[in-house]
Amino acid sequence: MNSTNKKIHIVAFDIPFPVNYGGIIDVYYKIKLLKELGLHITLHCFKYRRRSTQDLKNLCKKVIYYPRSHNFVNLFSKTPYISKSRNSQKLIKNLLIDKHPILFEGLHCTYPLIDNSFNNRKIMVRANNIEHLYYKGLEQSESSFLKKMFFKSESFKLKKH
Repeated sequence: MNSTNKKIHIVAFDIPFPVNYGGIIDVYYKIKLLKELGLHITLHCFKYRRRSTQDLKNLCKKVIYYPRSHNFVNLFSKTPYISKSRNSQKLIKNLLIDKHPILFEGLHCTYPLIDNSFNNRKIMVRANNIEHLYYKGLEQSESSFLKKMFFKSESFKLKKH
């Protein structure tokens, strides 16, 4: 593997530090392993409930943070909210800077794939869950009517997505 093949973009649905819950544990240790294998990682993270951290700079060549949009209008999109709320033109621009492979951690981060600009790129998507079934389960266990309707709608959108 030459040095140009040792570069990768990883798009994470949340900031993978601290390492304290399911999906993030997987993302963090994957980054750590890829670094140990000699890959140069540009990490793109969506800020959700976590703060930017210096801890990831030891593992990544570059770490870029993006805000997550909590605009109410996103609920009415045909695109699932978990993906639509992570729509970032800045992310798309940063991913198009070079031709390195891109790993999207979860369907949450795949909004850029709607853009045909990535058709000639090596793209990998790691599904964290079977999201439409996960949201169906959330719907079934929810007692609030509004939340139940949100989860039902998201389950339908995620299955189509």
